[in-house]
Amino acid sequence: MRVIHTGSVVAASPLRADGNGYKESVDESCWTPLGLSYGHSNDGLDAYVSSKTISEEELLKYNDDFSKRRAFDVVVLLCGVVGGDTILPYISDSIHVMLSPLTGVEVYHNSLKFLQALLGFVPLVHVDDVCEAHVFCMEKLSDVAAGRYLCATAHTNMQDILEHYVCKHLELERIKEVVGEGVRVQANTKKLVELGFKYKYGAMEVLDGSVDCGKRLGLL
Repeated sequence: MRVIHTGSVVAASPLRADGNGYKESVDESCWTPLGLSYGHSNDGLDAYVSSKTISEEELLKYNDDFSKRRAFDVVVLLCGVVGGDTILPYISDSIHVMLSPLTGVEVYHNSLKFLQALLGFVPLVHVDDVCEAHVFCMEKLSDVAAGRYLCATAHTNMQDILEHYVCKHLELERIKEVVGEGVRVQANTKKLVELGFKYKYGAMEVLDGSVDCGKRLGLL
């Protein structure tokens, strides 16, 4: 049997242990160093990062139990910022964060700046691809080993997101403030893709779908 845990990429920051810059790339071996002062953080964001990181570490310890009593193995999907249009009757926090350069809602715009500072990039993934990744990991028991898997279709940065809105959605007002301009830590892993998983949506589709969602639900 298998447990699929919906994790967050905030538990896999490529920040160096002393907080002085980033590693050259990010992959599943990265663990967010705790107890540091992250840029644009607050008590709530610090608690979120700590809870995600510590709980995932504890959960994955179950895979180290090689006794016959182990009832299941654990797969963790480290999801990026989840966007795209949704069947939900409300806008999720992650879409609020993605649309914050257009809405100007300070708490969400600060969260976007925080992600850029914590990760050195802003990973994007469509909600449909997240669902399909869960199904893939459950169905491919013999191919997908227990452990961590980054789940993001693109590793953009805050500047990339703003530039897309400028080029594609001229009718919408924008906040031009960005952090980490020129900083974009790249992923050095394609574990899911190498096992046969295919993302259906790229960065542009994730952002445009989120804009469509915002318009449909009256946010934009």
